[in-house]
Amino acid sequence: MPEDTYWFCSFGEHMSHQRIASRISGGKPTRGRAQDRGAENKEFFDKWEAVQIPYRIRFALPKGRKTVHMWGDGGIPYISNNAEDEFTTLARIWWVTNFQYFDIYKQMDPFIDHMIKVGTHEGAAMFAIGRKDHESLITSAPSESYLLTMMEGLHETFPQMTQEGMTDYLFSIEGMEEWDREKVLAMCDIAWNK
Repeated sequence: MPEDTYWFCSFGEHMSHQRIASRISGGKPTRGRAQDRGAENKEFFDKWEAVQIPYRIRFALPKGRKTVHMWGDGGIPYISNNAEDEFTTLARIWWVTNFQYFDIYKQMDPFIDHMIKVGTHEGAAMFAIGRKDHESLITSAPSESYLLTMMEGLHETFPQMTQEGMTDYLFSIEGMEEWDREKVLAMCDIAWNK
């Protein structure tokens, strides 16, 4: 069966180049707690674009969960299942085969259970991964390791964004209320490998 290709839309950890590479090629991501087995097809196209999508984003976990396999304590970002024009989420889309997309999906925690078509780009569909009962999720601040990986990806994807601009964006996301703004601003140097 031939493999179709489309865009995998990431708005969190998978904006980071080294993170998506470990999902496809295998290995342990920087700051991660476990190994990724990788996709069956380990060819990494390294073709991507920066996009903005009209979806609400928040850090959360299912009720009763406090951790995620790779990152430990803390929430991960989810987008709403339907577009909401008053919101803008920054994202990075990666060119993948359909089988690679499903291999990425299968490596994620079991409470991520939904494909969301968030639009098209250059004539190809853009798909994100989320949760069917998004509204039942409990808002939960992300771990430091998760946040640093997301910040790394934001910087790679939107290099024109200042540290203050990135911090403003992160604090516009529900679930960041427990974090100290000055600490997050200082973390930019780490995430940007300075």
